[in-house]
This record gives sequence, C-alpha cells and structure tokens, in this order.
Amino acid sequence: SQRTTITITTILVLIVAIALILVVGLFIKNKRTTQKLSETLRHLEETQTQLVQSEKMASLGKLIAGVAHEINTPLGIAVTSTSLIQENTENMAKRLNDKSLSQKQLQSYINIVTESSAISNSGLERVIELMHTFKEVAADQIIESVRDINLANYVNEVMITLANEMKKSQVQYSFTGDDTIKISTIPGALAQVITNLVNNSIRHGFQSDDDSKEKSNEIKIKIEQNSIDEVCLTYHDNG
Repeated sequence: SQRTTITITTILVLIVAIALILVVGLFIKNKRTTQKLSETLRHLEETQTQLVQSEKMASLGKLIAGVAHEINTPLGIAVTSTSLIQENTENMAKRLNDKSLSQKQLQSYINIVTESSAISNSGLERVIELMHTFKEVAADQIIESVRDINLANYVNEVMITLANEMKKSQVQYSFTGDDTIKISTIPGALAQVITNLVNNSIRHGFQSDDDSKEKSNEIKIKIEQNSIDEVCLTYHDNG
C-alpha cells in the first residue's frame, strides 16, 4: 500500500511538474509578447502627438488613434488570461508544496490553462491582424508609390482603421460588389479619399438636432467593373 501511494504521488508530482514547466514557458512567452505589444502601443500613441499640419499627417494620426483603440480590447483580454494562468500556477505550486494536491484540482487547473491559453492566443492573433493592417495602410499614407492591390480588400482594410470613429457615431458599414478586382494605383491616395468621405459623413451627414428621428447610420461601398480599363467605386451614406 505504501509503495502504491508513493508511486501514485510520484506520478502526480511528475505530471504537475511537466504542466508547470509548460505553463511557465507559455506565460513567459505571452508576457514577452504582451510587453512588446504594449511598447508598440505606447510608440503609436507617442507618434500620434507628433503628427501635425498637413492633411496627410492628420489622417495618419487618426489612423494611429483608431488602431490603438482597437488593440486595447484584445490586448486586455490576453493580459487578463495570462494573469489568470499565473494566479492558478502559483496556487498549484503552493498545493504541491503542501502535498494537498488532488487529481480533481489538477484536472481543473489543466482546464483553466487550456481555456485561458486559447483566449489569450485569440486576442494576440487579433492584435497581429490589426497591426498588419495598420502597417500596410500607414506605409501607403507616407510612401506615395504605385502598386497592385485587391481593391475590395484594401477598401475594407481602410475601413477597419476607421472603425473606432464609426463606433463613436454608431455607424454600420457594409460592402457589396466584386471582391476580385485588382488595380494598379497609389493606395495612399485612395485611402485618403475614403477617409475624407467617412469623416465627412460622420461630421456632417449623421449630425442631426432632430432627436425624434430614429434611424441607423449606414455607410455602403460598392465596387463594379464597368469595362476592361474602368472600375466604379460608389460611396453612399444615409445621412
């Protein structure tokens, strides 16, 4: 009976030790990633204060603010999930030292780590996606060079960077049309035009003193291929 108890205890200790090593490794990795993302966010906010004067720089400042705001939510989720893992890891280590760890508690801990890791990874993936969009659109605002783009994808990327401004005014955005059209253009100029249109809709189209009118604010963009060398982009708001 003593040998069996010792054997079971040894196995449990080994399992916990392996689990702790994996969790600590994951925690360190997530912590480093979170720190890097936090530093990037601070750099974005610092850069925002330095962008002045020209319309292009002002637009880029809004872009940074919007992306920084959008990053806060998934980044906060990742930080919270990582903290939960750390808290439970410390609790497990304490129980292990006290020799009061049960199989049920171990299983509960593993479930928490698995779920929290999935949530954290999902949040970090969303941050990476937003950063990729920001990097591409922001670079186009500064570097005026011609390149080939998928028109629908690029328009949607620009609209993502304006999501924060649209949320404030409760604006719903929808896209229709051909999403396979590719064109050769200066993306930064196109992004500036779309940004100006959206800002115009928010400032002048959806600002109303008549509180009795209850309607949703909508922006719609449609893309069509009119001919071999002509593409039509239609912008519409209901303001």
